[in-house]
Parts: sequence; C-alpha cells; structure tokens
Amino acid sequence: KRLDPTWDDNEKASYTLVFTSEGENTVIVSAASDGGKKKELTYKIYYKKASPGEKIGEAVWSVEAFTIGCGYIVYPVSVPIYEGETSAEQLVRLINESGYICYYGGTLKQSFYLAYIADGDSSLQKYNSYIRSTDAASPRRLDLSPEIPSLLVPSLEDTMTFFDPDDYAKNWRGYLGEFAITNGSGWMYSVNNVFPNVGFADYYLSDGDVVRVQFTLGYGADIGGFGAVGDIPGVDTQPAGGYYEVADKDSLTAEICRARESGMLSRPNVKAAYQNAVSVMEKLNATQNEVSSAIRSLAAALKNP
Repeated sequence: KRLDPTWDDNEKASYTLVFTSEGENTVIVSAASDGGKKKELTYKIYYKKASPGEKIGEAVWSVEAFTIGCGYIVYPVSVPIYEGETSAEQLVRLINESGYICYYGGTLKQSFYLAYIADGDSSLQKYNSYIRSTDAASPRRLDLSPEIPSLLVPSLEDTMTFFDPDDYAKNWRGYLGEFAITNGSGWMYSVNNVFPNVGFADYYLSDGDVVRVQFTLGYGADIGGFGAVGDIPGVDTQPAGGYYEVADKDSLTAEICRARESGMLSRPNVKAAYQNAVSVMEKLNATQNEVSSAIRSLAAALKNP
C-alpha cells in the first residue's frame, strides 16, 4: 500500500503507519532526487496488537527553558505510553501532573498546538484565544525570571524584528509561550534528537523514546530545530544552520532521568555528577565531548555512589 505523507515540506516528509496485520510487516522507504539519484531502505516491523489503553512502554520527557536561563520546567521523567494515546495527550497529562496547565489550539487528537505553559492556578478558560487544559493536580507557579544567555543576544538582535529581554516580566508573567520576548518564540519538541514537522497529536511514541519540549526564541535556531516550524517570516535573514552547533543531549537526558529515579541524588558522588550533567544540559552550545563526558561521569557515579 502506498502511503501519502501526514505532512510534507521542504525540510522533511512525515508518515503515519497504522498496522492491521499482526506479525511481520514490510516497510519500504524510497527517495529520489531531481538529478535521478535514488535510495531505498527496507524495514521489517513486527506488530503485536495491544488493547486500547494498555501500557505499551515508557518515554523520557523533559520541558526546558534553557534559552531564557530558567533551567527545567519539568525535569526528565519517565512517562507511560498507552495504546491509542497521542503525544499531545501525554504532554498535557505530564504538564498537569507537574502542577501547571497549558493553553493550546486544535484538540488532543488533531492539529494540537502548544501555545503556552502557565501557572497551575490560572483560571482563565481562554488565553489569547487558546483553550485551557484540565486542572493541575497540585497547582504550582512558574516563578520565572528570564535572563537571556549572552551567547544568544547578538543573534537575536540580528535576526528578530522584535526582541525585548524584559517582555516576559512586563506582559506575560505566568504564561510562557508564543511571542514572549521575541517574535520567534514558542514551544518546539524533539523526539530522539529529531524535530518533527508534525504536531504532538500526529506523533505516536515508542518505548524508549526521548522527548524534549523546548522553548525557543529564534524559530528553533537556538535549539537545533530551525526549519521544523514551517513557514518562517523573513526566512532569508535567518541562519540556515542555526546560531551554533547543538549537541545531541538525548542520552544525557535519559541518564539524568535515571539518576533522579535512582533515589541516590543525596550521595556525594551522584550529586556532584548530577549537578554537572544538568549544567551541561543548560549550556546551549555544549560540545558533544562535554555531553559524552557528563554521561560517563553520571553513569559511573550511579554505579559507585
């Protein structure tokens, strides 16, 4: 069966495969260039049917505000994956269980767009025309005091038509989302170090996936995801490769999650390695060597606490 893409743009094509036959399924991916070059890959996918609502695995999630110097909003945590559940449903459940609420467009099953993460005690049913999620389990406030990293300032001044470091405090306190601080700000997400070009409602996770929900100030150019947000105003003024090289931090995210769930963060070796790991995560332009070193150190500390 030939599949049409869920979404196709000049960056990537995304497909949703719905398996109906248990056992071995063959998936062939074929791509061709204008010059006639062709590449074809064949995968064997083994499908085992699950019951609706059945737990089929776990993914590691985090919600990050590193680009505004505010660390984690939600530290890396294991989140169960239930059959038939979209990533949007998992995201909203995570945000609510973490004490916050969100405002979004679309629905949890279709065209979902995360517009704002907000204080858990916000009672507004709509914010900037976006609808409110369900209540937070134990309401918390964001309590953010943005300090834009000096590394970002020159790039934002050069590429954004609007950039005001004090904008959040003046206009958005308690609601972090689109158009706060810059015209290119908002929430983006990556799965296994790839930024999908489809929304959360069109993405279904697999066991072991790492999902990082990240706040960007520059259409993704500050977090390694430039080009995944569709049409960008003034795209010619934006850096095609991003503001700097961004390391793959997924394995470090998973290791931080493991450390937090180990019950050993108070042990001196683990505590020191964990704090270093978080610092490397927060460093926007950390090198891959720095990331790998932090992973090794934290893994060794957990083994010898």
